[in-house]
Amino acid sequence: MIKFFRNLRQSLIMENKTSKYFKYAIGEIVLVVLGILIALQINNWHQVELRLKQEKILLSQLRWELMEIYSDVYGDLANLMEAEKSHFKILDHLQSGKPYYDSLCFDFFILKEDEYIYPNKAVYEKIKETGLDIIKDDTLRYKVQFLYENVFPRISKTNSYTRDISEYLDPYYIEHFTPNVDYNLKFTFKMKGDSISERVFKAYESQIPDTFEVAGENRIFTIGYVPLNYDQLKMDNRFLMLLNGADENRAYKIGRYKMAKKIIKEVVEIIDITLEHD
Repeated sequence: MIKFFRNLRQSLIMENKTSKYFKYAIGEIVLVVLGILIALQINNWHQVELRLKQEKILLSQLRWELMEIYSDVYGDLANLMEAEKSHFKILDHLQSGKPYYDSLCFDFFILKEDEYIYPNKAVYEKIKETGLDIIKDDTLRYKVQFLYENVFPRISKTNSYTRDISEYLDPYYIEHFTPNVDYNLKFTFKMKGDSISERVFKAYESQIPDTFEVAGENRIFTIGYVPLNYDQLKMDNRFLMLLNGADENRAYKIGRYKMAKKIIKEVVEIIDITLEHD
């Protein structure tokens, strides 16, 4: 084809047909420009197609990552809610002057527990390196960024927003409590069922005391903290202040955990719809 145009151009010049040559030259330029534009458009289409495929892969990986984080959030929130129940139960006993009974040792244990998530952020970091605009859906992009940059940091171990409840209460507990060693006392923790997309968390119960195996032998363990002087504890304003501070931190964290659950579910749902339509 190139040889044909070259021969035609030379023929026009030799025949001194200048006007026809210029028309031809202009036509040739137009054809070249059109060819370039078409090539660029094809390349753009190709790049868009590659980016769509990349988005689909990243969203699939992000979905898996968030489903794993949700498992931790679900379990941790259940424990924090149980701790809040124990908090108000003990507070009611102390302020109302109710007598101590043995199974309260479990509540004293539970209210001291704290929870954190350790989120895997590998996929999100990869998305950031690629560019957050790889996620076309504005709502999805905002929710994902809000989760990883705002919500998760506030319920992670490295957060600086709340005290560690266990460490906060440790000094007082060391002075005023002793571990429960009564293996006849029984405690049952019930966790409600839950679900996210196709993943289902069935309701279950854990029993205390429990057994575990060490070197082929079964060992029994239990939990609980027993006050050294319950009557004195009821009158101790320091302990009441510590309880109040611990619950402020717990209430904040519970709110963030609930927010994390809600937004993770919303993100997974949007991802499912996006992947289904692509």
